[in-house]
Amino acid sequence: MTADSAPVYAKPGLLVFLRDRNLVAQRFDSGSMHLDGDPVALPDTPASSQSSGFRAATVSTNGVLAYMNGAVTNSRLVWYDRSGRSLGTVPVPPAQYQLPSLSPDERTVSVDRYSSPNEADILLVDLARGVGTRFTYGPRLNVYSSWSPDGGRIAFESNRNGPFDIFIKSSSGALPETSLVVGQSQFNHPSSWSPDGRLLAFYELDPGTGFDLWLVPTDGSGPPVPYLRTPFQEQFPYISPNGRWMLYVSKESGRNEACVQSLPIPGHKFHTTGGCLYGLWRPDGKEILLVGLDTQSILSAEVLESGEVFRASAPRLLFRAPPNVIGFSVTRDGQRFLMPVPEGKVLAPSITMVLNWESELLARRADR
Repeated sequence: MTADSAPVYAKPGLLVFLRDRNLVAQRFDSGSMHLDGDPVALPDTPASSQSSGFRAATVSTNGVLAYMNGAVTNSRLVWYDRSGRSLGTVPVPPAQYQLPSLSPDERTVSVDRYSSPNEADILLVDLARGVGTRFTYGPRLNVYSSWSPDGGRIAFESNRNGPFDIFIKSSSGALPETSLVVGQSQFNHPSSWSPDGRLLAFYELDPGTGFDLWLVPTDGSGPPVPYLRTPFQEQFPYISPNGRWMLYVSKESGRNEACVQSLPIPGHKFHTTGGCLYGLWRPDGKEILLVGLDTQSILSAEVLESGEVFRASAPRLLFRAPPNVIGFSVTRDGQRFLMPVPEGKVLAPSITMVLNWESELLARRADR
């Protein structure tokens, strides 16, 4: 089964999951643990997620299907200051942009650009000239870019072969891409590089433990090694600029919390906040920036110590980003934020509940 979300089991024998941004249902024998037949698309499009592998919908025991509404709209790349005031727009045509990532010299931004629900490539935008150059060339989804510290390479993920594998390519495009993590899991997501460029931190989905944190040599000299594997979800590993600490998001308490642990061996653990979606280090290491559980609050925690011990201040609210922004990047001094902001009127998030959704499924099967 190829899926873009975690499946949800619906009695008496169906799996509901996301494929190419559409909800589909497929027969499933829980006794033999085998799928039967082909998946059938449902007439529903859930909201986009800021992470792959989550459930796209939920199903009650009495047959109610529920999901967050989602509408795909074009966006523009907009600069903001620390108070949330708009500083201007990058002069590139609007498109379905997600997850911008500034290069270390801050002259270029890499950003995911979707051309259809199941097709996306990475665009490199020259910020001075406002010119975009295509960096990847399909097929399917080529997304989630992460720059090496010297700006010479970009790691990204692609599901061109089925699972989301990790690749590395010269940022100049002069050399062909190389595969780094292939076939290890259905979902492998690159997050950050060590400051010397020798290691890449990524997270992958394990059937037994959920999302775990891994490290892999970027020159391909060795296999990936686990950094943190627990029964809880761990995601978004972000190596500190001095290479001594790892920021990540854990669900150990039952909800997402930002944590910091020592590198290369976890042990000294610091909780930065009681609730966030994900976080990143400011490139100069003086601050941790977090996205709140409401998806719009941008929080700041000042780094007080990051040598032998780690300490940070309690997070405070900087500003609220516009709705439906997926990803942001920040300058080295932390004074400017680049975000893909949807154009036009943005609908408030809502939940759709579908009654008797199995009858729609049967009707669609009959039409095939």
